[in-house]
Amino acid sequence: MKMSVCIVCFCLLAGPAAAAEGPYRDLAEKLSAPVGKKMKTVAVLPFGCAGTAGACLDGSLLGDRLTTELINLGKFTVIVPGQYAGELEKFAYRPEAGASPDLLRRLRKAHGADAVVTGMTADLGGGRSELNVRLVDAGNGTAVTAARAVLERDWAVQAEPRDLRSALRALAGKGVRATRTPEWAEFARMKAGSLATRLSIASLGGSEKMADFEVEAWKADPAEAPKTVTYFCASSDCEAINVTGGSYFKAYYPDGFVLLLDEAGDVLDCYYPERSYARLMMRLLARKHAGRNMVPTGDWDRFQEVMDHRYFPVPDKRDPDSLKTEIDKWKLVLGEKVTGIYSPETPDHPDFYKVPFADGFTLVFDGPSGAIESCEYPPPPR
Repeated sequence: MKMSVCIVCFCLLAGPAAAAEGPYRDLAEKLSAPVGKKMKTVAVLPFGCAGTAGACLDGSLLGDRLTTELINLGKFTVIVPGQYAGELEKFAYRPEAGASPDLLRRLRKAHGADAVVTGMTADLGGGRSELNVRLVDAGNGTAVTAARAVLERDWAVQAEPRDLRSALRALAGKGVRATRTPEWAEFARMKAGSLATRLSIASLGGSEKMADFEVEAWKADPAEAPKTVTYFCASSDCEAINVTGGSYFKAYYPDGFVLLLDEAGDVLDCYYPERSYARLMMRLLARKHAGRNMVPTGDWDRFQEVMDHRYFPVPDKRDPDSLKTEIDKWKLVLGEKVTGIYSPETPDHPDFYKVPFADGFTLVFDGPSGAIESCEYPPPPR
């Protein structure tokens, strides 16, 4: 009798877990059906959500669960996703568009993938989601098999926007491009869902009030005192950062974190200053090649690709703080002393600004265009 009771109790305890794993195991078995000599290794690509561009939080979770079942099933060799993250970014993989032939060739050649698993999920409401997955031959791009399942949304309650902001800031701190993450897609979706709240905030003081709200919401600590600076499109390449208005905001936090917002106070990007790091790397490169102006080099062309701000000294386009802001970004430390030298126009040369730094590093800005004409260290003494 005691034995029977124990068996019943065990079944009752094991039942929910088995039920939770069942749909994912079924999907894994259906995808594993074509396993053979020519198809033994797979890569599970990020899953997407219907109505959302790129990867998403639901898709990430469901993809992880299915990957676990594929590994436990033991029929496929599953490539660890981190091994091909670089390829996904290089070939601009988007779940809704599927894997391109170039990406498939790369995964096959570099990682030995015979096939890839792709998937899309949709929230059906009522606590259920639908997941559609396909096994795609990496050799010819054809779908070998497909499967569908309706799943209970038994995962954690969706994160609040503030939690997503914290997660995105943490990702940015690790050097991750936040706008390409599932967390960013979820943040954008939740912002759209809180339109009424956003409009009510904006109505209290226009775009500045909305920007103030976002700057506060992204703080890692209430004591942080970020500095907000307005940049005008007349003195910046706004198209490069998807700004369509006449200006944008940047909030600079004490630890270096940067929040980029448009005129409406909507967040466009967040990062730790990769662009400032690019300037630092260029300065270090100039030190390595002391005596050589880096501007005419190929290294400068690559550096220019990440520049998001350019100084314009022309009076009708001038941003009073833009030259100082640009110079500050080239400093090795915030307190580094610089000397600004203005040279008026002459018959032989237009006006320019020469900016020597404490260690001999020098920048020269062309007056009419604001372009940097020279970036160099003096040659080493002989």
